[in-house]
Amino acid sequence: MAKPRGCSHSQGFTLLEMTIVLVIMGVVAISLVALFSATLQKIQFRQSVAKMEAIQKALYEYRLAFNRLPCPADATLAINQVNFGYEAANPGSCTGGAPTSNFSQTPSLGPQDAREGMLPVKTIGLPDDYAFDGWGRRFIYAVSRDMTLPGAFAVSSTYDVSTRMTILNAEGVVKSTIACQVLVSLGLNGQGAYPRNGGTTRLNVSSTNISELNNCDCDSTGVSTGFEGTFVQKDITLNASDATDSFDDLLTFSARGNYLLPSSIMAQPFNLNAAGAGAGTVGGNVGGAPGLSGGGYCSGGNPTCTINAGIKRCLCAM
Repeated sequence: MAKPRGCSHSQGFTLLEMTIVLVIMGVVAISLVALFSATLQKIQFRQSVAKMEAIQKALYEYRLAFNRLPCPADATLAINQVNFGYEAANPGSCTGGAPTSNFSQTPSLGPQDAREGMLPVKTIGLPDDYAFDGWGRRFIYAVSRDMTLPGAFAVSSTYDVSTRMTILNAEGVVKSTIACQVLVSLGLNGQGAYPRNGGTTRLNVSSTNISELNNCDCDSTGVSTGFEGTFVQKDITLNASDATDSFDDLLTFSARGNYLLPSSIMAQPFNLNAAGAGAGTVGGNVGGAPGLSGGGYCSGGNPTCTINAGIKRCLCAM
């Protein structure tokens, strides 16, 4: 009986062919996982940034309504606990009651020292989800305690330059020493972050990056080292040779002047030979006001000016 045509070779895949197929599938799978991971990280980053922008707006609206900033909330409380998301008791100190802020600035700056904890989402009227960044960890919120006093923005000039929290740049150089409010996402790795479900155990990814440990006020095991009121704001930087030394925190901060009301601007003092709003030089004439030039002006009237140590300082009438 003759053999059927086409049956001289074995049909199906050989072991070598199967191996090649599996290798190709593995490479494709790894590529897809990497692509998905990168895409997810971008989404989480954008979610965090969008939330931080909404939070800053909510804090400004709270200041408009109450003429002060809220105390931090207790970062250790579970979502279903009674005081979750509510500011600490006793505005002005933000301690000594229930709930309470988690950390007090050391060494103390007196009335200007800061309190730190979780964002008080319920107090500022945001949904609970705004307590968490895009990676599901709790935002850090710190505020100068004198800014939480009733009528805090009415008791002194909005342009005060009192020493408060310090913000450093990538080189460790001071960007500001007058930050009265700071908001931090501890980023993709989340070193030192309080987890979504609460509790006192903070996230430990063994980060050794000095700037990250500065922002979380913790060591490389996630244990608190004390709140000193100093933060670092810089671009995300990845260390290809040492993943534990990467920086991925997101930070925004505000000085007292950032909460200035438009109706209050003309009642604030300004230096005529200093950069910034109302800046100018002595000796000209603007708006009928002798001795002003280069930007020193008032709306609807002349300012009252004094000279102290060579600085001409003027106050516009309302």
